[in-house]
Amino acid sequence: MSPPIETSRQNQRPLAKRLKGRNVFMTEPQIWTIIGALVAALGVLVTIVTQSFHHTMSSKFETLITSMNAQFDSVRAEMVLRFEEVDRRFEQIDARLGRLEDRVDGIVRVFPEPGE
Repeated sequence: MSPPIETSRQNQRPLAKRLKGRNVFMTEPQIWTIIGALVAALGVLVTIVTQSFHHTMSSKFETLITSMNAQFDSVRAEMVLRFEEVDRRFEQIDARLGRLEDRVDGIVRVFPEPGE
């Protein structure tokens, strides 16, 4: 038996009141359409969350990489300065050893070793 035809006044009532006491049936195509719509909405939601997560993480990694590069550059500059200081000290020691060697050679000329 089909439901009675509703008047326009009855159509203005909320759906819950209009369906009160009646069984609401949906056809199989309607059910599959709703399932498809829900799956599509879920896919869109997953895509949006994934893109947002990717954007957030990539910006955080860019910030981290920039910070690390700045720290590496400062460490590199400090190491260059320290190695230049070590090179300068080695040059001073080399010059002092050269002068000492010249003095020892002068002493050997003045006082030759016995047997020469």
